Amino acid sequence: MQGLKKTGWRWLLLAVVIIVVVWALQAGVADALTLANLKARQAELAGWVGANPWQAAGIFFAVYVAVAALSIPGAAVMTLAAGALFGVVEGLVRYSRQNFLVPVPQVRDLEDLNAYLLTRCRDDLRRRVRGQTRLKEQLLGEEQLSFLPLPFTPFEACRVQPAQVNSELLVRFDDNDYSVPREYAYQEVTVKGYLDHVKICRLHEVIAVHPRGWGKEQQFFDPLHYLPLRERKPHALGFAKPFEGWRLPGCFAVLRDRMEAQLEHGTREYIRVLRLLETHQMADVTAAVEKALRHHVHTKDGLTQFLSDGPSWRQTTFDLAGRPHLRLVQVAPADLGSYARLLGTGGQA
Repeated sequence: MQGLKKTGWRWLLLAVVIIVVVWALQAGVADALTLANLKARQAELAGWVGANPWQAAGIFFAVYVAVAALSIPGAAVMTLAAGALFGVVEGLVRYSRQNFLVPVPQVRDLEDLNAYLLTRCRDDLRRRVRGQTRLKEQLLGEEQLSFLPLPFTPFEACRVQPAQVNSELLVRFDDNDYSVPREYAYQEVTVKGYLDHVKICRLHEVIAVHPRGWGKEQQFFDPLHYLPLRERKPHALGFAKPFEGWRLPGCFAVLRDRMEAQLEHGTREYIRVLRLLETHQMADVTAAVEKALRHHVHTKDGLTQFLSDGPSWRQTTFDLAGRPHLRLVQVAPADLGSYARLLGTGGQA
């Protein structure tokens, strides 16, 4: 008898669920639970929630449970609505905007803005919240005892996407192309898209960084990625697309003119000078070029000696390529007797 009663209650519950689902579909509840409808009535709903907080919370909770349990479309929208109408986050965002961003702070870039906001947030910890006798900093110290530990790897606020380098040394991300060094052609890479820049990684190594483009079908080149190719075909240096708009200090143009006028393969030698930018800062290479021009040194090997961290001459070799006249120079063996004649009587200088 008890088993029949339990079975009857189950059938009754199922019937109620079916009736509610049919009613919800016919009444257009699913169509009403859209982001557009909630956004249009956000001010009205927020005012009603403010006037009836407990009643609003109870009704919302009941409707949310019913929508989620009966799989009525709109559960995701109601989740967003819960954060907008009842969440603490919105209140914190509103307070931060009104107190930290009004008037609009004058900053140079995003890093400067982040530093400014961090300072204001730390200052805000010394504020006493209404209804509390202690400062926020003291309350936070107590709550931190129950916080979860921070993750071992810091969170990166970026979009991560796998990609492959094509034959033109380009990687496509968000419908834009970004260049990488030649040695990574045809390889699988990982692209990390941040707000203002894009990082391209191969395994755990960052191989390229570009400003992020928010348009479509844009191309972002780093000229240094294409210098090894131009060293093999130097005549394309003047009109290759990756080098369009590449602005270098004026001394580089003077050096190129002298190299092309005095050397048989002057353009290739000039590209070798440009490749010093792969391992040295622009300011250091510029200073070396200016010094080389003053001393009439128009080769890459000679210019390298003017770099502050350039290799010692004992660790370098002298390349005879392009210098056929030097092959005819004969160096006689050293005569130790010549050194003996420098000594005076008694074997002393």
